[in-house]
Amino acid sequence: MRIVAITGGPGSGKSTVAAAFARRGWAVLSADEVAHAVVEPGTACFGRIVSFLGSGVVAPDGRLDRAAVAARVFDPANACLRPNGRVASDYLIELEAIVHPAVRKALARRTKELAGSPGVVWEVPLLFEAGLEGDAESVVAVVVPEEVMLQRLVNKGLTASEAIARIRAQMPIAQKAKLSDYVVAGDLAPEDLDAAVAAIIKGKK
Repeated sequence: MRIVAITGGPGSGKSTVAAAFARRGWAVLSADEVAHAVVEPGTACFGRIVSFLGSGVVAPDGRLDRAAVAARVFDPANACLRPNGRVASDYLIELEAIVHPAVRKALARRTKELAGSPGVVWEVPLLFEAGLEGDAESVVAVVVPEEVMLQRLVNKGLTASEAIARIRAQMPIAQKAKLSDYVVAGDLAPEDLDAAVAAIIKGKK
């Protein structure tokens, strides 16, 4: 069964491209959704995160307080430039070291459960950062200008500074595009996106 991984910056349009694959019968697995599952209370990841970041990141309902976690790991005051072009804090790097292996295992397990599908799409924002690119047959980078990503994130409720921190905390989109097998614009008209996805499914570049 074919596995195509979709990556890109925050707000680049990854979900829209994944939906185009779904319309052609492909199953879609979201790494973000998987990541939420692997940090539920009682999981090993949950315990390690609380030990690392402290009990202040636990919400009244016993789950992780995602706003509190984000405030810690995306704090620009703690960020520094990484060799791969990211501007990320040590807190974020350590958090990813806890979560990414569990996400990788969960994606592999869920993919096996979808053996009847013509193909599976992994929507993975941090594909290269997590070292998951080798687990997919091909990689699609979804790209838009940074100002478009910024506006989309602000429209979702982030402040401009929060949006910028999230964008810069990932590998630069130009680098992701260079490492990918296919590059798709995240603002294509529906018919153009459908044609681009059809070409990827056929293996055409």
